Amino acid sequence: WKILEEKSHLNVGLIIDASQRVLYQKAYSANLGGYIDLADFSGPQPAVLAYLGPVFEQGQPVSGIISTEHGLLLLAAHPILNSEASGEPHGALVFGRFLNENLIGSISDTWIVELALFTQGDLRLSAEEQALFTTLQPGAVEILEAEDHTRYVYQTIIGIPGEPVALARIPIERNISSSAQTTSI
Repeated sequence: WKILEEKSHLNVGLIIDASQRVLYQKAYSANLGGYIDLADFSGPQPAVLAYLGPVFEQGQPVSGIISTEHGLLLLAAHPILNSEASGEPHGALVFGRFLNENLIGSISDTWIVELALFTQGDLRLSAEEQALFTTLQPGAVEILEAEDHTRYVYQTIIGIPGEPVALARIPIERNISSSAQTTSI
């Protein structure tokens, strides 16, 4: 798994048969000290199976973000089908990648923004920011000003369970913000 993480950046792998029995499960993160246990992926009937209904019922892939005890995880699950990619699923392959600081940094560099992601209960969030998990509608954005007068735009990230799993925060540059306030269409 160390090589798999280094080369493919994967942290979690599961093979599940058609009866939803876990045949293989491993989770590894060098940042977390090697092999790790994830509650949602453990046991004979792991909680992650609840997210995989479309894979087993319609043979459709599932992807998105889930929250784990070790942080946010990008999850992708795909049915195991016949060689014509049809018929009843024979099982599923499930892979995951932690949204760690390196990945968030790469996203920030690509988008040329200072992106920060927070999970519910993150102690770095103010009470007003924490409340956004329940008050901010999916797809909506909110602008708040911090104590240091930096303005931030916020949006909730909806995960596979259909609920907010993260809060995205991006600072608004003052020069852009000032220009926008004085510009009219």
